[in-house]
Amino acid sequence: MNARILLIDDDPKDRLQTMQVLREGEIDAEFLEVAGRQDFETYSGQADFDLVITEFKLSWTDGLQLLKALKARYHCIPVIMLTANGDEEIAAAGMKAGLADYLPKRRRQRLAEVAREWLASRDTYCKVSDEYVRLCEKWDLAISRLTSDYAYSMRIEPDGRLTCEWVTEPFTRIMGYSLESVRSRTDWLAPVFPDDRPLFAHWLAKLRAGSQDTCEYRILDRDGQVHWVQDRAIPVRDWIAGKVLRIYGAAQDITSRRKVESELRLMLRAIESSNNGIIITGPAGEDFGIIYANSAFQKMTGYSQEELLGRNCRILQGDDRDQADLENLRSALLAGHDGYAVLRNYRKDGSMFWNEIYVSPLADENGRITHFVGVQNNVTERKQAEDALRELSIRLQTAREEERTRISREIHDQFGSLLASLKLDVRWLSRRIGEADSTQREKVAEMSRLIDEAMQSVRKISTELRPSILDNLGLLPAVEWLVKQFLAHSGITGNLTIPSNENIGMESERATAVFRILQEALTNISLHAHASRVDVAVEVDEQKLTLTVKDDGCGIPRQKLATPDSHGILGMRARAESFGGKLKILSKPKAGTTLLLQMPLR
Repeated sequence: MNARILLIDDDPKDRLQTMQVLREGEIDAEFLEVAGRQDFETYSGQADFDLVITEFKLSWTDGLQLLKALKARYHCIPVIMLTANGDEEIAAAGMKAGLADYLPKRRRQRLAEVAREWLASRDTYCKVSDEYVRLCEKWDLAISRLTSDYAYSMRIEPDGRLTCEWVTEPFTRIMGYSLESVRSRTDWLAPVFPDDRPLFAHWLAKLRAGSQDTCEYRILDRDGQVHWVQDRAIPVRDWIAGKVLRIYGAAQDITSRRKVESELRLMLRAIESSNNGIIITGPAGEDFGIIYANSAFQKMTGYSQEELLGRNCRILQGDDRDQADLENLRSALLAGHDGYAVLRNYRKDGSMFWNEIYVSPLADENGRITHFVGVQNNVTERKQAEDALRELSIRLQTAREEERTRISREIHDQFGSLLASLKLDVRWLSRRIGEADSTQREKVAEMSRLIDEAMQSVRKISTELRPSILDNLGLLPAVEWLVKQFLAHSGITGNLTIPSNENIGMESERATAVFRILQEALTNISLHAHASRVDVAVEVDEQKLTLTVKDDGCGIPRQKLATPDSHGILGMRARAESFGGKLKILSKPKAGTTLLLQMPLR
């Protein structure tokens, strides 16, 4: 008969005896043995059986309770009850509740005959009409049109074959197969990608057994292209008999999602293999809490992923939060801009390292910033090298200025003294030449003029090497003198804004650096800018001096700013950075140039 019988008895000996009786009675069946409540829930949920034989007295319930539970689900599955002793009240209650038959165990030999009668009538008993099935199909097809996924219905034939009853239009569009070609298909594994066929076969077996399940697998369309689908399917039972008759499902093409997931996994592997520390934080509403940190960041800081999640990166600054770059970074984050900073950070063990940080906002499709990604690099060795270089440069510049001062003084003292003596000698000679000797008097006058020019040249060279006003009166008077000299000799108009307080408390070497940067900027303007106006402004607060030099000239080409190796830009920037200052140059072609210097007072 090729039947499936659900056999419920918590005594294994009784179950074995019952199966022997049925086999001796030539009942060809597969037995699903239920020894306890868990087995019952598993097999009754599948409903893939033709007959139930149950013991009345069970350790976890009784046969009448099981009968009610089965009939509530599957009205037409016959249930035969066995009991140790005949009990008319139990038999009456069972028959009233829909029991197919009731046998005392002493009459177990009749069990095969009774079972054969019920199994023989299983194909006609409580049969659902074909018209009712067709009506259900119309409902399902109408509902399926409300989804963009493709839906389908497959019928399980008596011989176990699967026949496609209908599919929705998206299936034809995605796969390229017509409904007629799908209906004629018998090998449902053929369109499945070879590597996924075992998974698909296992999923299909679970559906046949009555379990609802979802499966993601690859299929090949008519052109051989691979598609990922997520297939959600449920088995549909005969509402009365409880047998699985159909499989209904809806499949979604998730090829794009799978591609994105694959790319994300690739990116994640790349991020994890990066030598740079990489973190992702949430937005301001979540205090920029860390939601991801790669291995390099954990190694750099000494914190584990669990210790970092949800915490702000300020844990890396500890109490050392009075850092200028830190405020700049915060401002960039709050404004939703890219940020850059080099900060003193501290590992979990308290050791300090220099951290170079690049932060960029991540926006959703509506342009709303949802996260920030930070790329960080331990630049301690580089900072140490720069500091040793920022120190060597100061020493070289100090030595250069000392040499300039020495040469300036020697030129001024020695050449000035010699020229002054020579001037006196020429005057003495002029007084002794007679009035009649006009040629000699003209010659002496020419000598006197040349001596005056030489003395002016000595003063000019001495001043350019090291202006005495810088040493004698300080930076601000030297700036005022330099700008006035430039405007007077260049023919360019302009304005100087300078504080009235001449004593700003800046040491000599730092003041010299500011003076030389201004001197270089004015020289570049006179040689290259073709400007008609230059404005110079000096501002001083408690911590820094700010120098601004703005011209209306031709501007500096972008490539020159990108590789600042001309017009003295590199030298000016090196001077500023050697004293902890910052130099910015903003310029556009034909729109002039602005130089901005910020120099700490000490």
